[in-house]
Amino acid sequence: MDYIITCFVPEKKRRERLIRILQSFHIPTDHNIVTCNLTTLQAKQLRSALELVIEPDLDEIRIYTPCPYCEQQVITIGTGLSRMAKTQAP
Repeated sequence: MDYIITCFVPEKKRRERLIRILQSFHIPTDHNIVTCNLTTLQAKQLRSALELVIEPDLDEIRIYTPCPYCEQQVITIGTGLSRMAKTQAP
């Protein structure tokens, strides 16, 4: 399933831990908004790992699951992120 993840983590040390977690799921981390394709189990594992790292009063992570209609309405200009995701896949 496709997910959109937005991250606001102002403290550098926590942000670096967050990046390592995302990278362990082969999610590109060049931006504060990322897209990824995960199984339901992977999404649950990712959420649990992220909850252990963030400070809920200071940080914010949002995980969106686009509905099928919304996925069909996506307009993509360029292929940089798709190409990067393919090169980082296991």
